[in-house]
Amino acid sequence: RITCAQCKAPTKTADYSVTRVGKREDTKKDVGTISTSTPLAWGDGTHTFYAVYPSPATSGTECTIDGKTITGSIPAVQTYTTTSSTTDGIVTAPDMKRQYMVAKVQAPEKASSVVLDFYPMSTALEFTLTNDLGSGNNILIKSIQLSSENYALNGAFTIDMDNIGGVNGRPYCTTTATAASNNTVTINFGGTQVNIGKTLNFTFFLNPGNGGATGINDLTLTINGTNNATGKTFTRSTKL
Repeated sequence: RITCAQCKAPTKTADYSVTRVGKREDTKKDVGTISTSTPLAWGDGTHTFYAVYPSPATSGTECTIDGKTITGSIPAVQTYTTTSSTTDGIVTAPDMKRQYMVAKVQAPEKASSVVLDFYPMSTALEFTLTNDLGSGNNILIKSIQLSSENYALNGAFTIDMDNIGGVNGRPYCTTTATAASNNTVTINFGGTQVNIGKTLNFTFFLNPGNGGATGINDLTLTINGTNNATGKTFTRSTKL
């Protein structure tokens, strides 16, 4: 979704679709073009464009944009899609609607093109869990949790697109999540536990408002499951 107060009325906000066209060799960035059935129209003077991905119109997203302000939230229980289920390993793809990205650019009136450089705001942590028990000792995973002692990993956040100066020039982000329950994110595999065979690959998305510019340094990973050979349940925690 792109919004611009200087655009000609009545359309000052529009949803665009993105087509990936390749990677630039000089910057190594993914580059794409955008299109819409209800385009923004040039107004007068310098234009400031603000954009957020995915659009609030996307099913399941919890991120919105109002002028220069973006608000959203990261869920405590995160969904996934299993992309491989062989005995050699399972790869779970996260819900990419939680990989919020934002962009801001100023352009002169009726510029020939407007380039939006999107910055990812959600923190993504990817893990690979390896089963070293040997053949016949597959591990059944019920749930995996990531927790912090001091930072909100899930919950609401606010991004002021004019407050630039965060990590690598990204806009600063603040969080209003303060409850103890905000300090944990979980991937729950439900009643059917996942037999990981040799490996399980999974990803967490974390609240972009946590940790500030210094990042998070107090994370603990907790795994709940069953040893398929013995039938015994277990819980294992590791400080990262």
